[in-house]
Amino acid sequence: MDATHTSLLKEIAMHLGRQLTHRASDRIAFAGSGYRALPITAERYRAVSRRVSKARMVFVDGGQADLLRSPSFSLQFIRIAHAVYTENKRESFGIEGFYVLTTTSGKAESQGKTTITYTTKVFSEGEPPLGKEYRFDSFDQALSAGAERGDIGKVGSIVRRMAELATAERACRRLSPGDVVVIDGTLKATLEAERSVLSPLLTEARKRQVLVCGLSKSCSLLTERGDTAVALVQSLGPAGMWLCGPVAEITDPFHPADLSFARLHPGSRHAFRFEVMRGIGGVDLLKVVGMLAANAQDPVFLGYPYGLIDVDRLARVPERERSYLQARFMVQAGRGMEEIDRYRAGTDAHSILDSISF
Repeated sequence: MDATHTSLLKEIAMHLGRQLTHRASDRIAFAGSGYRALPITAERYRAVSRRVSKARMVFVDGGQADLLRSPSFSLQFIRIAHAVYTENKRESFGIEGFYVLTTTSGKAESQGKTTITYTTKVFSEGEPPLGKEYRFDSFDQALSAGAERGDIGKVGSIVRRMAELATAERACRRLSPGDVVVIDGTLKATLEAERSVLSPLLTEARKRQVLVCGLSKSCSLLTERGDTAVALVQSLGPAGMWLCGPVAEITDPFHPADLSFARLHPGSRHAFRFEVMRGIGGVDLLKVVGMLAANAQDPVFLGYPYGLIDVDRLARVPERERSYLQARFMVQAGRGMEEIDRYRAGTDAHSILDSISF
């Protein structure tokens, strides 16, 4: 690499470093209504101690793989996993896999407009964790990007999320007061179909007095000055393990949770967005976070609960399996693949170029 290019990269690194200097801000900027940011001050931080408890913790996560896709259809395989931990040891686990086929249909409206609907069908050998058919508006804000119709492939991610919530609801039925369910991600429902699954989970959790939590591997929240929220919380936090929050008052009826951040190991460089479902009585929140901290000591990912690492591994669909499932479908489709490939031809040019060795 020549000196000019090296100098250019150094200039970029210096500019980025200046931009990443923490701006004076103590509040998170939330998009949309239903959120009032609270100042992140020293009083928001509470020390956490590890707790090994007889209470059960159920971890839930999902994985998925694209098998076939065109602008007018998407076929995906989804796998949902859950694992039950007691006294920091896994006592049982479960895995469910199913296929999701999303297709398009159009309906002419007034003034020359056309409504495009995504219809999703769930195909499973056994009883799927959720309903068998859903419909989505292709221009729903949760799917679309500006004036562009939402990518049909996003529907699979939404169905996977719904299946995770449904699995959590079923887990609650087998739990006792004081037990915990931990979902990978947030507890916010963005689409009506998600809300139809979140509501039964909320009802069952409150009925059983089971605390439902959401812990996110990644967080895109920013402060009011444009800084990364996690970086701000980390910079203001004390040494050791802590829970910082709540950082907002949430009145959005489709986000029934208290939002905080948690650092689960003193040697970890990570703090995670952490949510707890509201309306669960008799819960010692610091005890629950302490249970997660006791589960977050694996050096593979220090400070991240091993139960979530476990279900991520169980639910993941590796490339080798994805290729195998795709090949099996193509064999069963037979001559129908000729028509399917005509539809795919509009979107597979990138993959062809990626496979060429120059």
